[in-house]
Amino acid sequence: MSFPLVVKPVDNMGARGCRMVRSEAEFLPAVEVAVKCSRTGNAIVEEYMEGPEYSIDALVYNGTFTVTGFAIRHIKYPPYFIEVGHTMPAVLDKKIHDELISVFALGAKALGLTCGAAKADIKYTGKGPMIGEIAGRLSGGYMSGWTYPYASDLNLTKQGILIAAGQESKQLISRRKPVDYTPSELCKNAAKPYELFEVPCLRTSAERAWMSIPGTVKYIENIKDYSDRAVFDVLPRATVQLGSEVDFPRNNVEKCGNIIAVSHSREAAIEVAQDAVSDIFITLEPANDRTEQFLKGIALEDEKDFPPSAFGKLTDTELTSISGTIPQNQKIQDSIPEVLKNAEYINKTDWNYNTIQTTAQKFDILRPKHPELDAKRFWNALTRGGIQAAVYVSDTTEKLGGK
Repeated sequence: MSFPLVVKPVDNMGARGCRMVRSEAEFLPAVEVAVKCSRTGNAIVEEYMEGPEYSIDALVYNGTFTVTGFAIRHIKYPPYFIEVGHTMPAVLDKKIHDELISVFALGAKALGLTCGAAKADIKYTGKGPMIGEIAGRLSGGYMSGWTYPYASDLNLTKQGILIAAGQESKQLISRRKPVDYTPSELCKNAAKPYELFEVPCLRTSAERAWMSIPGTVKYIENIKDYSDRAVFDVLPRATVQLGSEVDFPRNNVEKCGNIIAVSHSREAAIEVAQDAVSDIFITLEPANDRTEQFLKGIALEDEKDFPPSAFGKLTDTELTSISGTIPQNQKIQDSIPEVLKNAEYINKTDWNYNTIQTTAQKFDILRPKHPELDAKRFWNALTRGGIQAAVYVSDTTEKLGGK
């Protein structure tokens, strides 16, 4: 096996202890973390699969295999696999769609699943569909209990219980549509495992997560009141509260919370979800060592380029072009340096879907009164950590008396 590899515990969830290994130097630290995250103390090493990832739920029943949720997963921030959200239904070529379902069904059959729930995390690679995981349950991460019922008007948990109780799932049967058995090239001679079906979605669900840079929570607020009817749920993590420690996530349980938006328009569902995420703000305590280390770009030896920068790292030349101070209480949006207005930066968004321009506008809402700020430190921090870092620098400057 050649790098990159994937190391993960054999028995956990939420991508705890799961990461990409890009070199020998990263291997043993990754194994140590994976073993600590394993209930049985075992880790597995796999080849890395390149390609878009999908999450698919299904119910196996009476010789049939019915897909009940097919989402594209949005995975970012190597060496970790952070799901920043999913969109349902996935929109893709029919052949690829049918191949993914067919290979999932073949995997479920190989595992001996004859009745009940199945879920797959599966990628479409240069070799075709490749399975990352099949489990004898429905998906977590808000998919089976929230986004699919919202998108389909089908209570998936209820259908699973009916099947488990030996009853007929009439609603499932009445709404499902046939899927063409289309095995990929790697399994083209495999016999059809079940009769294949799918219950289609009626609208789009978009789930998006919001995240924080390292530090200690001072308070949490919405930058603006959010009343869009397309926002169905705002789901903060119970562990993110005043005084708690937050970090840029290394797994899917370290995110700060999730937004779910639903619409008949796919574009509207996505836009509303991302807009709602962008307006949730966690203020960090000023003068914090963990936040300062993040702003300085200090990374662990086996975590090259992690955590990422919100808008990319400014070069020495770019930093040199920023000088002087930002006067007390001056609007930040009127002070954006020319270097951050060029084509490289103007349309970039951070992990919470803000551009540099919108970040500056939101700073002016959050801190209309601020001390005189060192321009180089301020803009370097903003490009590193977004609106949180910008407010942190202002609050720290004020606390330390302008230092």
